[in-house]
Amino acid sequence: MKDSCRTPAYFAKFVCTGPECPNTCCQAWDIVIDREHYDGVRKSMTDTPGNAALFKRHVVVNNSPSNQQYAQVTMRDDGYCPLLKDDGLCLIHGSYGIDKLWNVCTMYPRVVSKNIDHYELAGALSCPEVARLCLEDETPLKTVDYPLTNLPRPEGFPLHREIDGTEQDPYLTNFSRVRDALMLIMGDEEELWRRGSFTLPPSPTSSPASISGAAHLLTRYYSPPPWAKVLPKMSVTAVPRR
Repeated sequence: MKDSCRTPAYFAKFVCTGPECPNTCCQAWDIVIDREHYDGVRKSMTDTPGNAALFKRHVVVNNSPSNQQYAQVTMRDDGYCPLLKDDGLCLIHGSYGIDKLWNVCTMYPRVVSKNIDHYELAGALSCPEVARLCLEDETPLKTVDYPLTNLPRPEGFPLHREIDGTEQDPYLTNFSRVRDALMLIMGDEEELWRRGSFTLPPSPTSSPASISGAAHLLTRYYSPPPWAKVLPKMSVTAVPRR
């Protein structure tokens, strides 16, 4: 396994804007806590009676806890995280360090997946800064190597999804080839409106999709050299609709 992952070039520039963010991520969502970080934060927050009471009131163990989904944080009445300070920063992060912070808060908006023998890093577009980087990037979509040591949790980071190469699901077995073809499409320097012209009509039945139809649309709207590389990748196994 490499000590780096592949990520869109624009996302490699991501830096959290913290209190300057126009829409903090510390609100209106479920924060799930694993057992290890639950125990660590609970111990750390006994440093003051106020912090201990805050933890007890807002960090609740699940009815059927597991090691990965052991507890969760209940939001304040206004929808914000009870651990969000008035300066827009996190109490746990600021007082005890990022190693104590639970996985979901440490990694967001980073989404790490494993595709057989390598890691892939994406950015959740629900984050305003990720959305800005994506929309304002004027270069064709390319991926770059990103060191795992640059992740806020370089080891033991949670995986959003994993493909190990043994799956029987045709959508998963053909995932890499289809995704590589789409990356070539998105990396094409032709006008954006031409990229948007390629749309496969939905199949009215559960019959396998027509690969020849896809090739026809590609050759109709695009011309080589970029598409000369894409067309062979479209000759994947026909996949039935779910």
